[in-house]
Amino acid sequence: MQNLVVAIIVLTACRHVLRRYLPKSLKRRMATAVAAWCRDRGWRGMAVRLQPTEQVSAATGCDSCSACAGAEAKGKDKKGNQAIQTISVDSLKRSLRR
Repeated sequence: MQNLVVAIIVLTACRHVLRRYLPKSLKRRMATAVAAWCRDRGWRGMAVRLQPTEQVSAATGCDSCSACAGAEAKGKDKKGNQAIQTISVDSLKRSLRR
């Protein structure tokens, strides 16, 4: 019984880590493969729930996360000039104490 509880905890932790850190494209491919496997066995309801609903942009092959949107404007102020970032000595001291 104890081994079963440990296995459930380990599988739950593994699932959480994979859902959080795998790239969206790999998660989508895995979900599609598992949905196809479920569909082959006649589990239509499970296959529908597992099938990813997001569509990849055909033009760029990119997800809809918009992480790279405005990448060229990154580090620039509203006028288009290079922004200078500063940090105070006090904030550095506070961060070192943590």
